[in-house]
Amino acid sequence: MSVLPKDKKKLLEQLDSIINDVTNDTDLKNFLMSLYDETANDKYTVDLFGGRSFEDAKNIISVHANLFSSSNKSYRGSKPEMTFDLRGDNMVNLAYLMYLDMKHDNTIPSEMNFETFCRKDYVYGNKTYYSPVYILFGTSIKNTRTDFIDKIENIIKSTKGSVELTIKNNLTRIYGKEILPEKLTVGKDQITSNIMTRGHNMYMGIDQEDKSATITLNIQSTKYNLPPRTNGSVPKAKIIYPLISVANLMDPGKNMLIESAKENTRYSMHAAGFEFEGNPNRNTIVSRLTWNYQQPKFTLKHDNGETIISAYYTPLAKTFTKDKKKKKTKRGYAYLVQNKGAPNGGWRLASNVSKKMAATGTTGAKLAKFFGDYFQALTIISYIKNNRKSNYHFCLGTGDAMLANNFIFMCSVSGVSPNLWMALSTQQKSTLFGKMIDNIKVGSPEPTLVQNAPLHSPGNQSGASNNRNGNQSGSSGNRSGASRNRNLARMLGLVAPEPKRTPIEVVNANNSNNNNNRNNATRALARAIMPPRVTGKKRKREPPVRGPNAQSGIGASGSTIANNGYNSNANSVGNSRPMILGNTEQRKTNLNRYINNLQSRLNRNNIKHTLNKNFYMNRLKNSNTNNGLINIKTQVKKNYDIQITKRNSKRQKIEKNAAANRNNLLRILKKKNLPSFVIKGLLGNYDNKTKTANQIIREANNFGKTIAAGRTAQRMGTLRPRGRG
Repeated sequence: MSVLPKDKKKLLEQLDSIINDVTNDTDLKNFLMSLYDETANDKYTVDLFGGRSFEDAKNIISVHANLFSSSNKSYRGSKPEMTFDLRGDNMVNLAYLMYLDMKHDNTIPSEMNFETFCRKDYVYGNKTYYSPVYILFGTSIKNTRTDFIDKIENIIKSTKGSVELTIKNNLTRIYGKEILPEKLTVGKDQITSNIMTRGHNMYMGIDQEDKSATITLNIQSTKYNLPPRTNGSVPKAKIIYPLISVANLMDPGKNMLIESAKENTRYSMHAAGFEFEGNPNRNTIVSRLTWNYQQPKFTLKHDNGETIISAYYTPLAKTFTKDKKKKKTKRGYAYLVQNKGAPNGGWRLASNVSKKMAATGTTGAKLAKFFGDYFQALTIISYIKNNRKSNYHFCLGTGDAMLANNFIFMCSVSGVSPNLWMALSTQQKSTLFGKMIDNIKVGSPEPTLVQNAPLHSPGNQSGASNNRNGNQSGSSGNRSGASRNRNLARMLGLVAPEPKRTPIEVVNANNSNNNNNRNNATRALARAIMPPRVTGKKRKREPPVRGPNAQSGIGASGSTIANNGYNSNANSVGNSRPMILGNTEQRKTNLNRYINNLQSRLNRNNIKHTLNKNFYMNRLKNSNTNNGLINIKTQVKKNYDIQITKRNSKRQKIEKNAAANRNNLLRILKKKNLPSFVIKGLLGNYDNKTKTANQIIREANNFGKTIAAGRTAQRMGTLRPRGRG
């Protein structure tokens, strides 16, 4: 029985014939050949098929064809075809965005201005080259100063820093609320498996990662367990899945992603995982990604007619050798540009062109580098436009501001929601745009303690929401005179206290005039209620009483702790002159509130200690005077402070141990020779307490195995060079 050869070149020729027997879908045939020839490393392909029978190879290819086909659950999106209307100013606007992108990548001469960029050709050195504008549109264009171009240039001029960072931070200014009505900023610790409306999923075309691998870590945070299998294993699923398209496979940075198509071949092609008894073990042929194998084709209507840009698969695709200078031909995807100015058959451009290749290459290479990102943007736009499932959400994930700018612009000219997941490279945060955020639910971060801010009255709050900055009118947020009187009487123990309220709104301290008005009314009523001042001799001033939080600093004047009925400031438990309480019941009520207040503080701090209220109330019976009340409160406060000190001491010890554990974990991760961005991401999970140290180490081991396998394959000369240039 004849078997397949183990020489890759001869093996691929045989596989090409077998694939034709498995499927009639041309795009799927090309996708499978690309998988075996380019996506997987040579060792995986040869080990999987070499030396096997034709029948076994056909069975394996059949499983792969089913895995990627449009009838399978791993297929997402639609056929990436769409028409964009760029007639009028938008033709020049797109040329300008292409100019900014190429200037950012340094693929065009640094001295080239936009006017030269718009011509048919330009001279560099001793050679004349077609301009990128001419190849894309088939004509030169007039350097028109559109409103869109003026807006971007004015923002760049008015902002210090790099052009990319300026654009990333000003997308809403560039496009306005009509295109970007709202945005959502999320941190990694806010993303869980409940991030989307129940029953909804997101499929993300990822262009590039930041150094912290923010997008990949965000996706990993949406994992959840499925029902156990019969063998006891627990499969996992995700709410957000990476989506691999043909446009993604044509980008030079495709293998830089942690969840790349090449990485996925460990699960879909690793020969060690297959068992044969006439048929392959289908459970070992799996994918952790979603796919769309169909080749893109887009039509750009403009003032010179139209340009059709598409991808095609050919056995004569131009690539570069390892020295990145000499060209060779092999199978692969390539770009085709057709318009009035193109030669017969159109402009044919190589794919996977890096920055370095484009900088030293022809105009076709420069445009091909631009297409690496641009095709991904157009592909995602077509998925969003043609999506018919309300519980599916397609978006572009990137940290590249130039790509984000191109994506939003093309969405704006086609009336498509700009579903964008923008990694900010800052504390692993991301900014989200588009209608998809209507179905996104993020967990709230831990609440921040508001200190030293006055409390807004729980009375009449009309107009408060419109006066966030504290510039309130005379009536907004003020209590009526009757309400002030009732609260003062309650403070003095003359009426029963109200039930505990929910926390009230905190506003700015810029309302001193209103506070003065309230204080004047309060003092007038207090003079009417309190005993008259004795004249003829100097009254002895009562000693000051320390508030229950005087040492901790939490209960400073104006904090959100509730009134204890004793201090002159109704919203404070800090130091103040004591009020004179006239009878036994008032003193009992006052002490009871004070103890309850401190007890609630202990409870909120998770301190398991109970203040002995009965003990202190009995002591008050034996010394039922204002001075006696002061002494008892001092004892209660001392007991409270002891518990706080114990808690703080214990916390310091825990933090010291945590720092030592983190340093130990960092040493372990560094010994594994992991990339710095992986170590940073893993430590971020540990710092956010989303994973334990043991879980981090297990994840690091998995990363280490992946990297080690890649390095081994590279030493064997079976992996093509990675990097975008």
